[in-house]
Amino acid sequence: MTSNEPLPVGETSPVLADRRSVFAGALLVAAALLTAVGTFLPLFTAQVGMGGDATFVVTMSGWSTEVTSAHIESGLPKAGTPNGYPLALAGFLLMAAGLVTFWSARVTAAGRFAGGLALAAAAFLAGTVLTVSMQGVTLAASASIGGAGNGASPGLGFWFMVIGFVGAVVAAALVLAPRSGRPRPPSEPEVVIHHALPE
Repeated sequence: MTSNEPLPVGETSPVLADRRSVFAGALLVAAALLTAVGTFLPLFTAQVGMGGDATFVVTMSGWSTEVTSAHIESGLPKAGTPNGYPLALAGFLLMAAGLVTFWSARVTAAGRFAGGLALAAAAFLAGTVLTVSMQGVTLAASASIGGAGNGASPGLGFWFMVIGFVGAVVAAALVLAPRSGRPRPPSEPEVVIHHALPE
């Protein structure tokens, strides 16, 4: 097989020539790690004043919602939040998409599957980020009822999710883009027929 001939479908390339797939796979793996780590960090933090010196701090993560106050040393019971489970699933899908995208850099037949999986993972993460954002808006609205100085702000975990989502979208676009760098089939040689004139 010469360098000008295209790779047959499913055949493994001897070198990682598709740098775009490698970069997209790295983005997907990074997005998966950011999403997974973000579940353990604060998604939103709110300060709620109940009048006088009674002030409560509400910290919502992917796995629980904790309410603390300077007037309560032991803190209040934690409330569970289901955000961690869809975020963990999104991280799993992103990691799987990243590994398949790495594989597609060597096996050309895996390109379409990698693109579909990356798009599905990005869409699922988008829905989860939207759901968490709406919870943050509700928390901010509830906190602002207490008066001036109260409110909510996004935490580091939320920004990890947003960065992971942007990386997943960029990676999906790279994987689904046409692969113009693949070698094309050689054109048929032009045959010229010369007719000899009779002497």
